[in-house]
Amino acid sequence: MTAKGLIKVLKNTEFLKLWIGQLISNIGDEVGFLGLAALVVFKWRASPMEVSMLFVFTSIPSLLFGPIAGVFVDRWKRKTTMICADLIRALIVFLIIFSQEIWEVYILIFLLASASRFFYPARNALIPNIVDKEVLVEANSLSQMTFMLSLILGPAIAMLIIVLVGYRTTFIIDSITFVFSAIMILMINVNEKIGKYRRNPIREMIEGFSFIKKTKVVLFIILLFSFLMLIFGGLNVGYPIYIRDVLKMDVVGLGGVEFAVGIGAVLGSISVGVLSGKVKTGYITYSGIISIGILLILFAAIPVILRSNSICVPLRILQYVHISTSQCFASEKGS
Repeated sequence: MTAKGLIKVLKNTEFLKLWIGQLISNIGDEVGFLGLAALVVFKWRASPMEVSMLFVFTSIPSLLFGPIAGVFVDRWKRKTTMICADLIRALIVFLIIFSQEIWEVYILIFLLASASRFFYPARNALIPNIVDKEVLVEANSLSQMTFMLSLILGPAIAMLIIVLVGYRTTFIIDSITFVFSAIMILMINVNEKIGKYRRNPIREMIEGFSFIKKTKVVLFIILLFSFLMLIFGGLNVGYPIYIRDVLKMDVVGLGGVEFAVGIGAVLGSISVGVLSGKVKTGYITYSGIISIGILLILFAAIPVILRSNSICVPLRILQYVHISTSQCFASEKGS
């Protein structure tokens, strides 16, 4: 990835439309996520089991539609698929505002994740149609950087919105960003290259699984990341409860942690880019996994560190922050 390549990609007006739409939409996703946490974890005081079910309903579409979505998207117009997915997601997120029971949120989150399973393969397939082959790496890298940038901006914006206006506004903003993304995609001029497929899509999917099984390197990578995702799935369930019940923080504290995660993701990506080519990929991968383990142990030890009066100013600021969302929740109870 080169600076010259990035500049060339951004000069491509069609890709620029897609990139801007995705940047705004990804920021909206982070805003909506913190709003959902404010509703389920902090307002409804959901139990660990209820929070875990939230992530289960988010993950089920990946198992149901993940293996087959790409096969069908290759047969559809990518622009149309993305626009429909965005508009569907905009409606679903907006409906969360009217949820009164957690099972209603489960259904909406399942539908939201299902629509996303078709959006992302369509986006990945559309990018090669709108950028030159020699800058395809830069285009994909910029898309990934957009997601990481949203990890920083999203929580910061969400914290302000929740404190000043209330958590319901986060869903309205997230819904608007999906509509904005759909409009930007609609404005893209592209001659989509859709192949003619005569074979059964299910048969193609089976052939894909067979290829993975026979290719040891691919199989190892998939198993490794599946194991890591299993671990992080548990962390996603536990850490909002940990922040609420152990660290005694409110949703602003959760937003601060999410903001820190975004900063770390960006710094980590920069570090990988600097080390790439200088250090073996295997060393970078295993060092990253070991570092994650050490940092998770330190994260779990935060209460002990705080009780020992160690120098931990950022955590104390977050723990004892005087901005409370309780008034926002109280004012919205009857509405």
